[in-house]
Amino acid sequence: CSELAALTAADPGRLVEVEWGGEPEVYPVDIRLLGVDRKGLLRDVTGLLADERVNVLRADTRTDPKDHSVRMELRIEVTDATQLSRILGKLSQVPSVLEARRAGG
Repeated sequence: CSELAALTAADPGRLVEVEWGGEPEVYPVDIRLLGVDRKGLLRDVTGLLADERVNVLRADTRTDPKDHSVRMELRIEVTDATQLSRILGKLSQVPSVLEARRAGG
């Protein structure tokens, strides 16, 4: 562009190199959900994560038929601690989920 070339020649300090961001950087995080087992619980959890545009890297769900408890361990990708906190808060609101927290923490 001739205008850009003229501007650069007239005032080289005005030209600033920029880089447009692509995809945000994501980090894998292990989370654990404890609750009461029911039909559709896994669907509700993964649906919420999909709605939040969170990628699920791994999911392990175990139920105990004696007390109808469920334990879900998931590895998800988040962009930062704020997003993780928001996701855990929303997961704890899912019916039958008693606890949603970062695993190991």
